[in-house]
Amino acid sequence: MNTTRRTADLIARIDQLERRQARLAKLVGVALLVLLVAASASAPRAQPSVLEATEFRLVDQKGEMLARLAADLGDPQLVLMSPSGAMASVTPRLLSISSISPLRDENRTALFSMRVGSDSVGSGIRIAGAHGELRFVSVNGAPTLELVDSAGHLRVAVGRTRLSRPATGSTEITSEASITLFDAHGNVIWRAPLG
Repeated sequence: MNTTRRTADLIARIDQLERRQARLAKLVGVALLVLLVAASASAPRAQPSVLEATEFRLVDQKGEMLARLAADLGDPQLVLMSPSGAMASVTPRLLSISSISPLRDENRTALFSMRVGSDSVGSGIRIAGAHGELRFVSVNGAPTLELVDSAGHLRVAVGRTRLSRPATGSTEITSEASITLFDAHGNVIWRAPLG
């Protein structure tokens, strides 16, 4: 009987030791996992030396775009937008400011925009609407007021302007005190002073 009791005690002690060992193994495993997570969270992250993209967008909490930096048609462009619909854009050659929301149609298309800078037309200020554009530009260093129709054709020039003569291939520059009216094809229909 003494042997059976000793065997039972021995088995109970072995069971107790095995349970302690299992708990200890679980505890060590959890501790190692916590240490591993803490070490990876505090490890310095490698910062990229160059970040490349064709477009970056800044959005608010609702996902509405507030700013955009992109390469449009090869030129970099920064566009800033306000919640009211006002928009400003900057390219290396042009500053453009479009209208505030009351000057937009039902499709949120700008009915008015203003650009200050230099582009293929020349340097100056351009105010665009739904039916055309009013330009204050510099032509060969002289100020000129131009009215352009919605198709982009010059219709009125007050001040210095370039007149092309297709028959001869020559170009004439009018005086600063001239007024020139054009048809939809760019032909002069009235001009003062003449010649």
